[in-house]
Amino acid sequence: STFDGTLWVPDGFSVREYARVSGVRMMALGPDGAVYASRPRDGEVVRLVDADRDGVAESQVVVVRDLDRPHGLAFRDGWLYVATTGSVVRLRLDPNANMAPLGRPETVATYSAGGGHWTRTVTFGADGAMYVAIGSSCNICEEKSPDRAAVLRFEDGNPKGRIYSRGLRNAVGMAVYPPTGALWVTQHERDN
Repeated sequence: STFDGTLWVPDGFSVREYARVSGVRMMALGPDGAVYASRPRDGEVVRLVDADRDGVAESQVVVVRDLDRPHGLAFRDGWLYVATTGSVVRLRLDPNANMAPLGRPETVATYSAGGGHWTRTVTFGADGAMYVAIGSSCNICEEKSPDRAAVLRFEDGNPKGRIYSRGLRNAVGMAVYPPTGALWVTQHERDN
């Protein structure tokens, strides 16, 4: 975008509105081809479906409710993983019932909650481990909590992760670079 907020794209590309959903923080493409979006303030995850494949979502359905500030989303082995401010929960979605949840969310990882940077991002590495980015508890400080301002690595069903990378004030976006399997993050530095 330019400084006035106008979007621009290279020749041959276009931008148009897919859906209007308030309060969205993160999105993930589901195995069903739908877009899943987290809405932290409302404590929910919404499923957006473009059934006629015209580039506009015709329906919006809440698939998960009553979560504590859900943010990051990831799909793995038939599970939807949701990083909330204090834990990662997972649930299965029923493809035979419009991806309705099968049961209640199951907690698979826990860590420090809340703080100045309450968002959490989740992804799975090329090594199969789950990685969760946890921002610092404050803006400009020396972090006192060992699992803050860090990326944690969780493996083998252990709900307590180990430090994979630290000194990252607020790594909100996270993805694996396919050619190398390296984990990349977008780092948000200090304010003011």
